[in-house]
Amino acid sequence: MAPKTVRLCHHHLMRSRLALCIQILLVIAIAASCGSTTSPEVASPSSRVETGMVPTTTTTPTEEATTSTYPAPPFLCAASGESDTTTNVDDPELDEISGLAAGRANPTLVWAVDDDASPASVHGLGPDGSTVARVDLTGVTGRDWEDLAVGPGPDGEQQPYLHVADIGDNAAERDQIRVLRFPEPVELGTTAVTPDIITLVYPDGPRDAESLAVDPLTGDLILVSKERTLGPLGVYRAPSPPVGDTTITMEWVGELDAISLRSAQPLPLDMGAIAWGGFLPTALDVSSDGLVVALRTYEAVWLFARQPDQPLWIAFDSEPCEAAAAIEEQGEALALTPTGYVTISEGANPAMNRFEFSSD
Repeated sequence: MAPKTVRLCHHHLMRSRLALCIQILLVIAIAASCGSTTSPEVASPSSRVETGMVPTTTTTPTEEATTSTYPAPPFLCAASGESDTTTNVDDPELDEISGLAAGRANPTLVWAVDDDASPASVHGLGPDGSTVARVDLTGVTGRDWEDLAVGPGPDGEQQPYLHVADIGDNAAERDQIRVLRFPEPVELGTTAVTPDIITLVYPDGPRDAESLAVDPLTGDLILVSKERTLGPLGVYRAPSPPVGDTTITMEWVGELDAISLRSAQPLPLDMGAIAWGGFLPTALDVSSDGLVVALRTYEAVWLFARQPDQPLWIAFDSEPCEAAAAIEEQGEALALTPTGYVTISEGANPAMNRFEFSSD
């Protein structure tokens, strides 16, 4: 059943592609009339911890679900101070890391993909940052790999599958995007696999995106768009596809207010375009139990709580907290682990920034 449409009061204004300075003035003026939230206090510049609840979001549940706004549990953003940045990625092929996923079949690994998808391979990183496993994808060429997710396999298979999100589209011109799916290897070393190709079509036209997750409770693919016009970010769903190649027209299930994802501490101005667009989403992940949803931007990590009886996208109706985050030159990768999360920036030999959830 089609979802009921709920729009932000400035939806149509933000959709127009005005000059950036005019858009920002409009956002400020409209936010004042709509009622905006106040940015919370900030921790140290190198590592930020925010336990307040800042952004406002708008999503649209299906009629089978009931929206329930509730605060995120305090432990979500109570990370243990500074990140552990003593480990660096040493693989020269990984100089534009754009997607991460914590291993489930092999929980000692963090899987990584490179933006340019050349070669078309997924790398398993060990605790010391070295590549200890590698999967070469045969029969496919990559275009713009922007995220990596791990989740249930087709037809309810219990074996976890890796999902490579070939969804980047800076010019918003791709009629179709793709997700490459294959079983997560258990053994270390190098293997080759021919993945399933899941072709996805937006219901409302092409757009850029860098954030994809797989719901561990349902197998649904959830995608958040990356709108460069400061307008609402679209949230899209594709049901868990069957075995083999398939084409799915996604369902629009809600939206997020992009400006509300602005960190309490923006990036330094000397970081150029990323400094003004630091609120744009670059990665999405879900905990293995399905109850924590993490959305990262260039400048922040936002954590949302999800109730097990709700669709995943309803988590975006909860009030998130801003978790600890390192200032990364171009942070596009995030993986939730059983005890915390890992972020990595693009660039040669980037640091693996690890954060642990507090047990207090």
